[in-house]
Amino acid sequence: MSSIGLEFVFHAYVTISKELEIGPVSTGIRNIAPITGGTFEGKNLKGIVVPGGADWQLIRADGIMEVEAKYTLKTDDNALIYVMNNGIINLQELPPTGYARTCPKFEVSHDKYTWLCKSLFVSTITPMVDEATPMTLENKSMLSAVSVNFYRVT
Repeated sequence: MSSIGLEFVFHAYVTISKELEIGPVSTGIRNIAPITGGTFEGKNLKGIVVPGGADWQLIRADGIMEVEAKYTLKTDDNALIYVMNNGIINLQELPPTGYARTCPKFEVSHDKYTWLCKSLFVSTITPMVDEATPMTLENKSMLSAVSVNFYRVT
């Protein structure tokens, strides 16, 4: 039986605008964070985050935020990669020490990047104030982006 490991694939810095607050719904509090851009880079790919996606968030009564982000990456050689990234963030213990994990899936037609569609991935998320400053409970009103590290399950 082979062992399971993680291989770092790329890092993304995804900018967001102020959340749209839908408010209390039957399962928690619903918000939408519009994705406004960003960048990504790894060993075999590099480019920008295309403005226009969003992160649909549900804050549950137990302090866990369910996230469902959908957005597009554009590589420096003009390939488009559709990202669907679902997971959870523990709002009582924010990253880098707290739990924020997602399971991204990719759709791409460019031959160079179809390998993204042939593996399982996990990612870690750190809410950010700016590119160098992680969000804390004290500065959470200044949230402007998320830092995401993507890993392929080997």
